[in-house]
Amino acid sequence: MGDRRPGDVPRVAAALPLYALYFANAISRIGDTLMLLALPWFVLQTTGSVGLTGLAAASATAGVALAGVSGAVLVDAWGKKRVSVLSDLLSGLVVLGVPVLYRAQALPFGVLLALVFLAGLSTTPGNTARTALVPQLADRAHANLDRVNTVLDGVNRIGTLVGAPLAGILIAVMGALNLFALDGISFLASASLLLLLIPHLAASERLTPTALRTTMAHLREGVHFIRHHPMLRSLMLVVMVTNLLDGGLYSVLAPAFIRSTYHSAVLFGAVGGALGLGAVVGTVLYGWFGYRLPRRATFVGGYLAAGAPRFWVLALVPWAAPLLLLTGLLSIGIGPLNPAIHTAMYQAVPPRLQPRVFGALTTGVTLGTPVGAVLAGSLAALASPWGAILIFSVLYLAATLALAVNPSLKGMTASGPPATAAL
Repeated sequence: MGDRRPGDVPRVAAALPLYALYFANAISRIGDTLMLLALPWFVLQTTGSVGLTGLAAASATAGVALAGVSGAVLVDAWGKKRVSVLSDLLSGLVVLGVPVLYRAQALPFGVLLALVFLAGLSTTPGNTARTALVPQLADRAHANLDRVNTVLDGVNRIGTLVGAPLAGILIAVMGALNLFALDGISFLASASLLLLLIPHLAASERLTPTALRTTMAHLREGVHFIRHHPMLRSLMLVVMVTNLLDGGLYSVLAPAFIRSTYHSAVLFGAVGGALGLGAVVGTVLYGWFGYRLPRRATFVGGYLAAGAPRFWVLALVPWAAPLLLLTGLLSIGIGPLNPAIHTAMYQAVPPRLQPRVFGALTTGVTLGTPVGAVLAGSLAALASPWGAILIFSVLYLAATLALAVNPSLKGMTASGPPATAAL
């Protein structure tokens, strides 16, 4: 953490906001995982349609994609803490609307689509704000940014690890609908932590017409930065494709395949738990010594190991125990991915552009996810969920192999302070 200097914030007080961010992310991530698994299971139970399941998943992820740039505008105008808190509060209220309306017999499928769309729309600005908070909170705590990113990603992985098997058990015990209520409560708890423990950071501008035009000009500058930065552009495209395929797998194909083959919500949750456990192990290993390894090679190797082979295991291994074991082992490769990307981003993007660039990147990497959900539902209807999983695996392999020969990723090996703002 470094030696205390005159005028420094006391060490515990300096680190407290960073730990608050860790805990808020953990709570929110567990809730998100509950909803992620509950939504497809709920739609499959109530409609029996894989196509409608894909449409519901697409609605949720479309909200996330569309809110990326607008989220950056809000962060610039209202401040990082304020947007983080308001985003969680609104998300919690929207998600709580699902069980309330369903029990009131006022939840036709179109209203469900609208609610999950609004949930994604309201969640994204908070994610953008939290991402932009990390460098300042790490600096305040005198913490190594690589390790902070690793811990933060590990917290998210642990949230998935806990939330996925818990979701499977809770679906079997109390039904998928009640998981929406738990997710809403998790958002409200996260908002409370952020409100109480994150220091106030003044907004850079206010949403007057002049300030809004200025902010939009800044956003265009951020998009321009990505367009003219080969490494960021390449990373955005590859992650967009793999998010498309992963989204289709876990929001549509995996629940449909496991429900029709194994008839078990518990196994569905256990697969997510195995994925989360492997990712946590990979993140711990990366935080322990992996960050000292060549960043690009570690990133590419992890992507190849944890990519297409996960799809093959799900489709081709017919026994639950080896399916879970292999899924967990392969998922270790996920650990280095986000910390390596985030550190490369912080080093490549000047601080004043980070909210705008990160918002644009969030939009870019999520643009394909709604398409992936719809594509997965359509392919599953035509070729069965099993056949669609194999098709997706081939596409995933092609995308990850492209990383190994992409010269623009040489920028991931760079170290030192963030880039200057010159374009």
